[in-house]
Parts: sequence; C-alpha cells; structure tokens
Amino acid sequence: PAAELQALLSSSATEIQAGHTADAKYPTLDQLVQTTTSGEYNQALFPDWVLFVKTQSVPLPDSLFDQYDLLHCRCFMGLFPEIQRAWLTIDHRLFLWNYEDGSEFHAYEEQDQIIISVALVKPRTDVLDSQINHLLVLATPLEAILLGVASRPSKKKAGGEVTFYSTQLNVPTDNVSIHHMVGSAAGRIFMAGSDSNLYEIVYAAEEGWFSRRCRKVNLTASIYSYLMPSFLTGSESDPVIHMVVDDSRQ
Repeated sequence: PAAELQALLSSSATEIQAGHTADAKYPTLDQLVQTTTSGEYNQALFPDWVLFVKTQSVPLPDSLFDQYDLLHCRCFMGLFPEIQRAWLTIDHRLFLWNYEDGSEFHAYEEQDQIIISVALVKPRTDVLDSQINHLLVLATPLEAILLGVASRPSKKKAGGEVTFYSTQLNVPTDNVSIHHMVGSAAGRIFMAGSDSNLYEIVYAAEEGWFSRRCRKVNLTASIYSYLMPSFLTGSESDPVIHMVVDDSRQ
C-alpha cells in the first residue's frame, strides 16, 4: 500500500507540474492589469500575443499624395488580390497600382461624379472580349460603370500586367446610393442599395428588341411597390450594407 500511495503521489505531482508549466505560458492577471494602453500602435509585450509579422513594406506611390491634396468630399481605399492591385478613390477619380512593388500606377478620370463604391467581379462568358477576365464596377450617385480588366502574369514584373478597357456598359442608379457590390463566379453582378433593395446589373453582347444592352434589375421590389403612393409605403428604409454570394447554390 505504501508503494502504491507513493506512485499515486508521484503521478499527481507530475500532472500538477505539467499544468503549471502550461499555465505559465500565458500572462497573469497582474501582468494584464499593469499593461498600459495607447492610441498609437505598440508592439506586443508577450511573444504569445504576436499574430502577424511584417515581412515587407511597400510605400504608397508619390503621385497619390499630390492627388490627395485635391480631396473635396470622399476617399476610399482597398485591395484587389485577384489582380494584385491596390486602389484608392479621391472624389470622382480612381487610382490603382501594383502593391507588390508600387509600380503600374493607373488613373481613371473619365467621369465627374463622386465614386461611392468599387468592386472587381468576374465577367459573363461570351459577352466581352476574351482578353477581359475581370470587370471593374464603379458606382456613383447617378450611374454604375463597368470597365474591362485584362490581367496576365509576367516573368518580368511582380504582380503581372494589367490593362483596362472601356466597355461602354453603364446603368443609371436612379439616385440610389450603392453601398456594396459583389459578383458571382458565373458573372452576375449584384448591388446593395440604400433603399433596402437588391439590384442586379444584367448585360449582353448586343442590344435586344425590347431590352437595353446593359440594364439594372430590382430583385426584391414587387410590381405593386411602383404603383403604391410614397406616403403609403413610408419614407424610412433599412439599407443593405453587405452581402456575400454563395456560388454553390445556383
């Protein structure tokens, strides 16, 4: 019995020591209380808190700073990993550049309305030139504009080469602010409106007998909503902020 008791105590001591060692890997409550906060970025105090490691830093193109001084209303920024480009809007202008090395700086200034939303989507098959493998959609208070994007890999340039094309495809937004746009793998383009409705941009290779080459379709409003007086439908709306396409459900 004494030997069994000694073995049991030894096993218990081993388990307790293992738990103590595992617990020591994390900061104690006393350490957390003593940690100060700051409005600026501070490097993590404990190795276990380090989630990201900076491996490379690419500065913004110098041309952007000159353009930013001309800002009057709105500015948005984001990334298009599909073509390895960063983008920035300054009022009615759109700028794109290669975020791998800061090269390939492009500017789109062909329209004069403030850009409020930008999206990169897949095009429909057999509608546009075969070189175009993406569509860049720009939404303004008055219209949504579709630009063709041809991206291809390059052995000489990191991030590949990108060429932009005018498609002559655009649809009026009818004074509806487009908060978010997303595309499906099959080439459908959806827009979330500030009026609580979900829209789709439908486009074809040519004009139809009774339809335009590019048009906007309301997917959520019924025909009765167009006939109902506005004072009966109410003025309050619940805008769609974000949406995601599930390509597995066709």
